[in-house]
Amino acid sequence: MKIALKTLVSQFLNSADESVHGFRRLYNIGVQGSREFNLDITGNIKTVVLDVNANKTANLPQDYISYSKIGVLNDKRRGGYL
Repeated sequence: MKIALKTLVSQFLNSADESVHGFRRLYNIGVQGSREFNLDITGNIKTVVLDVNANKTANLPQDYISYSKIGVLNDKRRGGYL
């Protein structure tokens, strides 16, 4: 069952008889906590620099699961691609 963070914060404020003025502060605390919790559960993010093959592809590492960002670094020392 999924419950939105917005709903959780609203329910907490309601049950604690607090005003809605603290909503933004509590919501931001919840967002930061969920990000830290997510990293604890899913593991560490690994950043890897890959060489680009002649056919403009790159071989992914053996421990590759998924990617979040892919980009091209324009570096003249390495032939223009990474």
